[in-house]
Amino acid sequence: MTAPARPVLTGMELAVLRGAAEGQTYAVLGARLGLNEKSVAKIAVRLGRKIGARNITHAVHLAHHVGLLPECQGDRASYLRHLKRGEPTHAVCRAANAQHAVEQRAGRLATKELA
Repeated sequence: MTAPARPVLTGMELAVLRGAAEGQTYAVLGARLGLNEKSVAKIAVRLGRKIGARNITHAVHLAHHVGLLPECQGDRASYLRHLKRGEPTHAVCRAANAQHAVEQRAGRLATKELA
């Protein structure tokens, strides 16, 4: 059995795909990319068609499968994915998870100070 072909995606499509893989919403992606939410959704549909995906989540899964996205991105989501699968975690994933915890604590402290 041969591996599925790697579709050619534009830079914007890859940016939307990576953002979706990180769990970002279309609104957040749009703000980051300088687009409106509807434009990001259209890009997601277009890249999904290129990949043969039913939706953006399926597109992320397929992109990992064909090598468009690395399996481990060294972020908190990767850390949680490793834990869920019972896999050993990478140092970069552990560091991202620790950084997330620090940011969460700082946010809670800032909220308390404002109250």
